[in-house]
Amino acid sequence: SFNFTPTSGCAPLTVTFTDHSTSVPGATISNYVWKFGDGQSAITTTPGTTHVYTANGTYAVKQIVTDNIGCKDSLIRHTRITASKPTAVFTASVTTVCARRNVRFTNTTAGTFTCLWLFGDGDTSTTVSPLHSYAAAGTYTVKLIVVSPAGCRDTLTKSNYITVRPLPVPSFAMDDSFSVCSPFSVNFTNTTTGATSYFWTFGDGTSSVVPSPSNVYITPAYYKVKLLAINAFSCTDTAVKYVNLFGYSGS
Repeated sequence: SFNFTPTSGCAPLTVTFTDHSTSVPGATISNYVWKFGDGQSAITTTPGTTHVYTANGTYAVKQIVTDNIGCKDSLIRHTRITASKPTAVFTASVTTVCARRNVRFTNTTAGTFTCLWLFGDGDTSTTVSPLHSYAAAGTYTVKLIVVSPAGCRDTLTKSNYITVRPLPVPSFAMDDSFSVCSPFSVNFTNTTTGATSYFWTFGDGTSSVVPSPSNVYITPAYYKVKLLAINAFSCTDTAVKYVNLFGYSGS
């Protein structure tokens, strides 16, 4: 006969087994064999032992008692031991990304749980599968902590998991931006840093890939000029200014 405590808890779960076996008159118990139900066993010469359950599961324990004349008896307890622990699992939609672009983190942890994400840049989230963007270039370690309703927790840390590439810094100047006379010629000076190529749209349906182009506006309107800068990592950013042409259409 034996009992054990606790009967359930978070893995790794340490369980203490206490023996209550009695021997027949004239005999003494010489050893105890414990089969813990998880593939592990132990032989002791004193009543009682401890065992650590490291994996999720429900376990039936068997005890075999042998006395000094070789007689044996055994008992399987029908009250089972339950060790539980969530196993944190996640992936990212991309592991190399441009700054300020979203990364989707997908939590595939089994079971019911609450979670805490640490993205490595000081930001956190309790959303199950969050979106996150990194403001600065660098390499980031991501950590997911999951906690079961019983308070059991697991942590998965992926070191240097996300690599964030820098953005170019687009900027430009115009020699003029306002006129009442058409045609109106505007020269654009590109002052972008960190870019290798450019794409201009002038708001009148025309475009250019010249680093510092010019454009002639004919029809009076308020034009949105956009400079798209692209760097060696294919990361992009945009600068915007406006050209205002009043008056009549020229020729």
